[in-house]
Amino acid sequence: MRIRYCLDPQTSYPTAIASVEGFRWRQHENSDFRLRDDGQGSIILADEKSGCSLPMGVKEAVSQPCFARYFIGVRRKGENTIYCIEPQQVVQLYPAIQCDKAEHAESSQSSKGELRTQLIAKFGSKGTRKRREAVLRNAVTEREVDKDEVKAVESSVSHMTTNSSLEDATLFTALPPMNKETTVLSEAYPLQAIISPREWKDMESTVGILDSLMDMDALKKNDMVDMWGVPEQLANDFFMRQGAKSQQELICCLFLKYLCKFQTFPKTMKQKQVALWGDDSGIPNVLLERFLRDFAEYDMKRRMYFRSPLYVDKLIYYSLVVWLHLVGYCGDPQHIAELLGLTVLRQLGCKVQQLRKDANTKSYQASLQVPLKLPEPKRGKQLQQR
Repeated sequence: MRIRYCLDPQTSYPTAIASVEGFRWRQHENSDFRLRDDGQGSIILADEKSGCSLPMGVKEAVSQPCFARYFIGVRRKGENTIYCIEPQQVVQLYPAIQCDKAEHAESSQSSKGELRTQLIAKFGSKGTRKRREAVLRNAVTEREVDKDEVKAVESSVSHMTTNSSLEDATLFTALPPMNKETTVLSEAYPLQAIISPREWKDMESTVGILDSLMDMDALKKNDMVDMWGVPEQLANDFFMRQGAKSQQELICCLFLKYLCKFQTFPKTMKQKQVALWGDDSGIPNVLLERFLRDFAEYDMKRRMYFRSPLYVDKLIYYSLVVWLHLVGYCGDPQHIAELLGLTVLRQLGCKVQQLRKDANTKSYQASLQVPLKLPEPKRGKQLQQR
Protein backbone atom coordinates (compact mmCIF):
# COMPACT_ATOMS: atom_id res chain seq x y z
CA MET A 1 0.00 0.00 0.00
CA ARG A 2 1.44 3.42 -1.01
CA ILE A 3 1.02 6.20 1.50
CA ARG A 4 2.05 9.84 1.09
CA TYR A 5 3.88 11.35 4.05
CA CYS A 6 4.64 14.87 5.26
CA LEU A 7 7.60 15.67 7.50
CA ASP A 8 6.75 17.56 10.65
CA PRO A 9 9.41 20.30 11.02
CA GLN A 10 9.15 20.19 14.82
CA THR A 11 9.52 16.45 15.37
CA SER A 12 11.13 15.44 12.03
CA TYR A 13 9.11 12.23 11.78
CA PRO A 14 6.82 11.41 8.86
CA THR A 15 3.09 11.86 9.31
CA ALA A 16 0.54 10.07 7.13
CA ILE A 17 -1.45 12.43 4.94
CA ALA A 18 -3.42 10.31 2.53
CA SER A 19 -3.76 6.78 1.21
CA VAL A 20 -4.32 5.19 -2.15
CA GLU A 21 -7.54 3.86 -3.59
CA GLY A 22 -9.40 1.17 -1.70
CA PHE A 23 -9.81 3.20 1.45
CA ARG A 24 -12.48 5.69 2.38
CA TRP A 25 -11.44 8.87 4.17
CA ARG A 26 -13.34 10.47 6.99
CA GLN A 27 -12.12 13.96 7.79
CA HIS A 28 -12.38 16.15 10.87
CA GLU A 29 -15.37 18.49 10.67
CA ASN A 30 -13.40 21.60 11.73
CA SER A 31 -10.73 21.18 9.07
CA ASP A 32 -10.05 23.80 6.39
CA PHE A 33 -8.72 21.09 4.09
CA ARG A 34 -10.43 18.46 1.97
CA LEU A 35 -9.11 15.15 0.71
CA ARG A 36 -9.77 14.47 -2.92
CA ASP A 37 -8.67 12.01 -5.57
CA ASP A 38 -5.99 13.22 -7.94
CA GLY A 39 -7.15 10.85 -10.68
CA GLN A 40 -3.99 8.72 -10.49
CA GLY A 41 -4.90 6.38 -7.68
CA SER A 42 -3.75 8.71 -4.89
CA ILE A 43 -5.46 11.20 -2.63
CA ILE A 44 -4.16 14.73 -2.15
CA LEU A 45 -4.73 17.30 0.56
CA ALA A 46 -6.26 20.53 -0.77
CA ASP A 47 -7.02 23.87 0.86
CA GLU A 48 -10.43 25.22 -0.14
CA LYS A 49 -9.58 28.86 0.59
CA SER A 50 -6.42 29.21 -1.49
CA GLY A 51 -7.10 26.44 -3.98
CA CYS A 52 -3.62 25.00 -3.43
CA SER A 53 -3.02 21.34 -2.88
CA LEU A 54 -0.29 18.94 -1.86
CA PRO A 55 2.05 17.62 -3.17
CA MET A 56 3.78 20.69 -4.62
CA GLY A 57 7.22 22.20 -4.91
CA VAL A 58 9.31 23.13 -1.90
CA LYS A 59 9.26 26.88 -2.60
CA GLU A 60 5.53 26.91 -3.23
CA ALA A 61 4.84 25.03 -0.01
CA VAL A 62 7.00 27.31 2.12
CA SER A 63 5.42 30.44 0.60
CA GLN A 64 1.87 29.26 1.30
CA PRO A 65 0.94 30.08 4.93
CA CYS A 66 -2.40 28.33 4.53
CA PHE A 67 -0.86 24.90 5.10
CA ALA A 68 -0.73 25.23 8.86
CA ARG A 69 -2.26 21.90 9.78
CA TYR A 70 -1.49 18.28 9.23
CA PHE A 71 -3.48 15.10 9.84
CA ILE A 72 -2.69 11.72 11.33
CA GLY A 73 -4.35 8.80 9.57
CA VAL A 74 -5.60 5.96 11.76
CA ARG A 75 -6.93 2.65 10.49
CA ARG A 76 -9.19 0.74 12.85
CA LYS A 77 -8.79 -2.99 13.15
CA GLY A 78 -11.14 -4.94 10.90
CA GLU A 79 -12.29 -1.85 8.95
CA ASN A 80 -11.35 -0.76 5.46
CA THR A 81 -11.38 2.89 6.53
CA ILE A 82 -8.67 5.38 7.48
CA TYR A 83 -9.82 8.10 9.87
CA CYS A 84 -8.27 11.56 10.23
CA ILE A 85 -7.99 12.42 13.89
CA GLU A 86 -7.98 15.96 15.21
CA PRO A 87 -5.50 18.25 13.35
CA GLN A 88 -2.56 19.85 15.12
CA GLN A 89 -1.04 23.29 14.58
CA VAL A 90 2.51 23.53 13.16
CA VAL A 91 4.66 26.41 11.95
CA GLN A 92 4.81 25.28 8.35
CA LEU A 93 4.37 22.12 6.33
CA TYR A 94 6.95 20.77 3.91
CA PRO A 95 5.82 19.18 0.64
CA ALA A 96 4.74 15.56 0.57
CA ILE A 97 7.39 13.09 -0.49
CA GLN A 98 7.30 9.47 -1.62
CA CYS A 99 8.72 7.18 1.06
CA ASP A 100 9.39 3.53 0.52
CA LYS A 101 8.67 0.96 3.19
CA ALA A 102 12.26 0.60 4.34
CA GLU A 103 12.80 4.34 4.92
CA HIS A 104 9.53 4.66 6.72
CA ALA A 105 10.25 1.62 8.88
CA GLU A 106 13.58 3.09 10.06
CA SER A 107 12.15 6.52 10.80
CA SER A 108 9.04 5.19 12.50
CA GLN A 109 11.01 2.70 14.61
CA SER A 110 13.26 5.44 16.03
CA SER A 111 10.40 7.77 16.91
CA LYS A 112 7.74 5.22 17.85
CA GLY A 113 7.98 5.78 21.60
CA GLU A 114 8.14 9.54 21.26
CA LEU A 115 5.18 9.58 18.89
CA ARG A 116 3.13 7.39 21.24
CA THR A 117 3.89 9.68 24.18
CA GLN A 118 2.85 12.77 22.25
CA LEU A 119 -0.34 11.18 20.94
CA ILE A 120 -1.38 10.06 24.43
CA ALA A 121 -0.64 13.53 25.80
CA LYS A 122 -2.74 15.10 23.05
CA PHE A 123 -5.69 12.71 22.74
CA GLY A 124 -5.47 10.52 25.84
CA SER A 125 -5.02 6.75 26.12
CA LYS A 126 -7.60 4.08 25.36
CA GLY A 127 -8.16 3.44 29.06
CA THR A 128 -8.71 7.14 29.74
CA ARG A 129 -11.22 7.34 26.92
CA LYS A 130 -13.13 4.30 28.17
CA ARG A 131 -13.27 5.67 31.72
CA ARG A 132 -14.51 9.03 30.44
CA GLU A 133 -17.23 7.33 28.38
CA ALA A 134 -18.29 5.24 31.39
CA VAL A 135 -18.58 8.37 33.53
CA LEU A 136 -20.71 10.05 30.89
CA ARG A 137 -22.96 6.98 30.58
CA ASN A 138 -23.51 6.71 34.31
CA ALA A 139 -23.97 10.43 34.86
CA VAL A 140 -27.31 11.32 36.38
CA THR A 141 -29.12 13.64 34.00
CA GLU A 142 -32.54 13.60 35.63
CA ARG A 143 -33.39 16.41 37.99
CA GLU A 144 -35.68 15.92 40.97
CA VAL A 145 -39.10 17.46 40.77
CA ASP A 146 -41.00 18.76 43.76
CA LYS A 147 -43.54 16.25 45.10
CA ASP A 148 -46.33 18.80 45.09
CA GLU A 149 -45.68 19.47 41.42
CA VAL A 150 -45.85 15.75 40.64
CA LYS A 151 -49.15 15.44 42.48
CA ALA A 152 -50.55 18.42 40.61
CA VAL A 153 -49.56 16.93 37.25
CA GLU A 154 -51.04 13.53 38.14
CA SER A 155 -54.25 15.17 39.32
CA SER A 156 -54.61 17.17 36.11
CA VAL A 157 -53.99 14.08 33.99
CA SER A 158 -56.56 12.01 35.89
CA HIS A 159 -59.22 14.66 35.29
CA MET A 160 -58.59 14.88 31.56
CA THR A 161 -61.37 13.45 29.42
CA THR A 162 -60.38 10.82 26.90
CA ASN A 163 -61.13 11.40 23.26
CA SER A 164 -64.08 9.30 22.07
CA SER A 165 -62.12 8.04 19.08
CA LEU A 166 -59.36 6.85 21.40
CA GLU A 167 -61.91 5.07 23.58
CA ASP A 168 -63.37 3.37 20.52
CA ALA A 169 -59.90 2.32 19.39
CA THR A 170 -59.08 0.91 22.82
CA LEU A 171 -62.40 -0.93 22.96
CA PHE A 172 -61.86 -2.33 19.47
CA THR A 173 -58.35 -3.50 20.39
CA ALA A 174 -59.41 -5.37 23.52
CA LEU A 175 -62.70 -6.94 22.39
CA PRO A 176 -63.00 -10.06 20.23
CA PRO A 177 -64.15 -9.76 16.59
CA MET A 178 -67.87 -8.98 16.46
CA ASN A 179 -70.50 -9.36 13.75
CA LYS A 180 -72.39 -6.05 13.98
CA GLU A 181 -75.07 -7.14 11.51
CA THR A 182 -76.73 -9.54 13.94
CA THR A 183 -77.99 -9.57 17.51
CA VAL A 184 -78.11 -13.37 17.85
CA LEU A 185 -75.76 -14.35 20.63
CA SER A 186 -74.31 -17.37 18.84
CA GLU A 187 -73.53 -15.25 15.77
CA ALA A 188 -72.49 -11.95 17.35
CA TYR A 189 -69.15 -13.34 18.54
CA PRO A 190 -68.53 -16.41 16.34
CA LEU A 191 -66.14 -18.94 17.77
CA GLN A 192 -64.40 -19.33 14.41
CA ALA A 193 -63.35 -15.66 14.59
CA ILE A 194 -61.58 -16.26 17.90
CA ILE A 195 -59.94 -19.57 17.04
CA SER A 196 -58.05 -19.28 13.74
CA PRO A 197 -58.55 -21.97 11.05
CA ARG A 198 -55.08 -23.35 11.70
CA GLU A 199 -55.75 -23.60 15.43
CA TRP A 200 -59.23 -24.99 14.83
CA LYS A 201 -57.78 -27.75 12.65
CA ASP A 202 -55.18 -28.57 15.29
CA MET A 203 -57.86 -28.70 17.99
CA GLU A 204 -60.10 -30.86 15.80
CA SER A 205 -57.30 -33.39 15.38
CA THR A 206 -56.78 -33.39 19.16
CA VAL A 207 -60.50 -33.92 19.78
CA GLY A 208 -60.51 -36.71 17.19
CA ILE A 209 -57.77 -38.49 19.10
CA LEU A 210 -59.69 -38.07 22.34
CA ASP A 211 -62.86 -39.43 20.75
CA SER A 212 -61.00 -42.55 19.72
CA LEU A 213 -59.74 -43.15 23.24
CA MET A 214 -63.15 -43.39 24.90
CA ASP A 215 -66.87 -43.26 24.34
CA MET A 216 -68.05 -39.65 24.62
CA ASP A 217 -71.37 -40.76 26.08
CA ALA A 218 -69.53 -42.46 28.94
CA LEU A 219 -67.21 -39.50 29.50
CA LYS A 220 -66.78 -38.46 33.13
CA LYS A 221 -65.40 -35.36 34.79
CA ASN A 222 -62.45 -37.24 36.28
CA ASP A 223 -61.43 -38.38 32.81
CA MET A 224 -61.21 -34.80 31.56
CA VAL A 225 -59.29 -33.64 34.62
CA ASP A 226 -56.86 -36.55 34.92
CA MET A 227 -56.30 -37.52 31.27
CA TRP A 228 -56.74 -34.24 29.41
CA GLY A 229 -55.51 -31.80 32.05
CA VAL A 230 -58.70 -29.72 31.93
CA PRO A 231 -59.17 -27.58 35.08
CA GLU A 232 -61.87 -28.96 37.36
CA GLN A 233 -63.86 -25.71 37.13
CA LEU A 234 -64.10 -26.01 33.33
CA ALA A 235 -65.01 -29.68 33.60
CA ASN A 236 -67.88 -28.76 35.92
CA ASP A 237 -69.16 -26.15 33.46
CA PHE A 238 -68.81 -28.65 30.62
CA PHE A 239 -71.03 -31.23 32.36
CA MET A 240 -73.54 -28.68 33.67
CA ARG A 241 -74.74 -27.97 30.15
CA GLN A 242 -77.77 -30.04 29.24
CA GLY A 243 -77.90 -32.28 26.17
CA ALA A 244 -75.32 -34.19 24.19
CA LYS A 245 -71.77 -32.87 24.15
CA SER A 246 -70.57 -31.93 20.67
CA GLN A 247 -67.10 -31.47 19.28
CA GLN A 248 -67.41 -27.68 19.58
CA GLU A 249 -67.80 -27.83 23.36
CA LEU A 250 -64.70 -30.00 23.60
CA ILE A 251 -62.73 -27.55 21.46
CA CYS A 252 -63.92 -24.69 23.69
CA CYS A 253 -62.85 -26.64 26.75
CA LEU A 254 -59.35 -27.33 25.43
CA PHE A 255 -58.87 -23.80 24.10
CA LEU A 256 -59.97 -22.33 27.44
CA LYS A 257 -57.51 -24.59 29.23
CA TYR A 258 -54.61 -23.07 27.29
CA LEU A 259 -55.98 -19.52 27.63
CA CYS A 260 -56.12 -19.90 31.40
CA LYS A 261 -52.57 -21.28 31.43
CA PHE A 262 -51.35 -18.28 29.43
CA GLN A 263 -53.00 -16.09 32.07
CA THR A 264 -50.06 -17.09 34.30
CA PHE A 265 -47.53 -15.68 31.80
CA PRO A 266 -45.21 -13.30 33.70
CA LYS A 267 -45.52 -9.55 33.24
CA THR A 268 -42.08 -9.50 31.61
CA MET A 269 -40.08 -12.34 30.09
CA LYS A 270 -37.00 -12.46 27.90
CA GLN A 271 -37.41 -13.95 24.45
CA LYS A 272 -34.91 -16.75 25.08
CA GLN A 273 -36.96 -17.93 28.10
CA VAL A 274 -40.29 -18.21 26.27
CA ALA A 275 -39.62 -21.63 24.72
CA LEU A 276 -38.79 -23.16 28.12
CA TRP A 277 -41.89 -21.58 29.67
CA GLY A 278 -44.03 -22.95 26.83
CA ASP A 279 -42.71 -26.47 27.40
CA ASP A 280 -43.44 -26.24 31.13
CA SER A 281 -46.97 -24.89 30.58
CA GLY A 282 -47.84 -27.50 27.94
CA ILE A 283 -49.25 -24.95 25.48
CA PRO A 284 -48.76 -26.14 21.86
CA ASN A 285 -46.39 -24.04 19.75
CA VAL A 286 -49.20 -23.06 17.36
CA LEU A 287 -51.24 -21.56 20.19
CA LEU A 288 -48.23 -20.11 22.03
CA GLU A 289 -47.17 -18.11 18.96
CA ARG A 290 -50.70 -16.77 18.57
CA PHE A 291 -51.05 -15.92 22.29
CA LEU A 292 -47.75 -14.02 22.27
CA ARG A 293 -48.85 -12.11 19.19
CA ASP A 294 -52.35 -11.21 20.45
CA PHE A 295 -52.05 -11.04 24.24
CA ALA A 296 -48.51 -9.72 24.79
CA GLU A 297 -46.26 -6.99 23.44
CA TYR A 298 -42.66 -7.40 22.26
CA ASP A 299 -39.86 -4.92 22.91
CA MET A 300 -37.34 -5.38 20.10
CA LYS A 301 -34.72 -3.22 21.81
CA ARG A 302 -34.70 -5.27 25.02
CA ARG A 303 -35.80 -8.52 23.30
CA MET A 304 -38.46 -9.03 25.92
CA TYR A 305 -42.19 -9.78 26.05
CA PHE A 306 -44.40 -7.88 28.48
CA ARG A 307 -48.14 -7.76 29.20
CA SER A 308 -49.81 -4.39 29.59
CA PRO A 309 -53.24 -4.00 31.29
CA LEU A 310 -54.92 -3.62 27.89
CA TYR A 311 -53.66 -7.03 26.73
CA VAL A 312 -54.63 -8.60 30.06
CA ASP A 313 -58.19 -7.33 29.53
CA LYS A 314 -58.11 -8.63 25.97
CA LEU A 315 -57.28 -12.15 27.19
CA ILE A 316 -60.12 -11.94 29.73
CA TYR A 317 -62.69 -10.98 27.07
CA TYR A 318 -61.57 -13.68 24.65
CA SER A 319 -61.74 -16.25 27.45
CA LEU A 320 -65.18 -14.98 28.46
CA VAL A 321 -66.65 -15.38 24.97
CA VAL A 322 -65.21 -18.90 24.59
CA TRP A 323 -66.61 -19.82 28.02
CA LEU A 324 -70.07 -18.46 27.10
CA HIS A 325 -70.00 -20.66 23.98
CA LEU A 326 -69.15 -23.58 26.26
CA VAL A 327 -72.04 -23.03 28.71
CA GLY A 328 -74.65 -22.00 26.16
CA TYR A 329 -74.29 -18.21 26.56
CA CYS A 330 -75.54 -18.20 30.15
CA GLY A 331 -73.96 -19.67 33.26
CA ASP A 332 -72.43 -19.15 36.70
CA PRO A 333 -69.29 -16.96 36.31
CA GLN A 334 -67.75 -18.19 39.55
CA HIS A 335 -65.53 -20.81 37.92
CA ILE A 336 -64.22 -18.78 34.98
CA ALA A 337 -63.54 -15.83 37.30
CA GLU A 338 -61.47 -18.04 39.59
CA LEU A 339 -59.44 -19.39 36.65
CA LEU A 340 -58.76 -15.88 35.36
CA GLY A 341 -57.79 -14.61 38.80
CA LEU A 342 -60.65 -12.11 39.05
CA THR A 343 -62.18 -11.08 42.35
CA VAL A 344 -64.68 -8.53 41.01
CA LEU A 345 -67.48 -9.80 38.78
CA ARG A 346 -67.76 -6.50 36.95
CA GLN A 347 -64.30 -7.10 35.47
CA LEU A 348 -65.77 -9.78 33.24
CA GLY A 349 -67.47 -7.16 31.08
CA CYS A 350 -70.67 -9.17 30.68
CA LYS A 351 -74.07 -8.86 32.31
CA VAL A 352 -73.98 -10.42 35.78
CA GLN A 353 -77.10 -10.98 37.89
CA GLN A 354 -77.31 -12.10 41.48
CA LEU A 355 -79.67 -14.99 42.17
CA ARG A 356 -81.06 -16.06 45.54
CA LYS A 357 -81.91 -19.71 45.98
CA ASP A 358 -82.85 -19.26 49.64
CA ALA A 359 -82.15 -16.92 52.52
CA ASN A 360 -78.63 -18.24 53.14
CA THR A 361 -77.47 -19.03 49.60
CA LYS A 362 -76.45 -16.63 46.86
CA SER A 363 -75.31 -17.33 43.33
CA TYR A 364 -74.53 -15.34 40.23
CA GLN A 365 -75.46 -15.73 36.62
CA ALA A 366 -73.53 -14.20 33.71
CA SER A 367 -74.99 -13.71 30.26
CA LEU A 368 -73.48 -12.34 27.08
CA GLN A 369 -74.40 -8.78 26.14
CA VAL A 370 -73.83 -7.41 22.67
CA PRO A 371 -71.48 -5.71 22.54
CA LEU A 372 -69.28 -6.48 25.50
CA LYS A 373 -68.41 -3.46 27.63
CA LEU A 374 -65.15 -2.57 29.26
CA PRO A 375 -65.33 -2.82 33.08
CA GLU A 376 -66.18 0.38 34.91
CA PRO A 377 -63.51 1.83 37.23
CA LYS A 378 -65.71 1.22 40.28
CA ARG A 379 -65.41 -1.39 42.96
CA GLY A 380 -67.98 -4.15 42.80
CA LYS A 381 -68.96 -6.89 45.19
CA GLN A 382 -66.28 -9.42 45.91
CA LEU A 383 -66.84 -13.03 44.94
CA GLN A 384 -68.09 -15.07 47.86
CA GLN A 385 -66.12 -18.14 48.78
CA ARG A 386 -68.13 -21.30 48.65
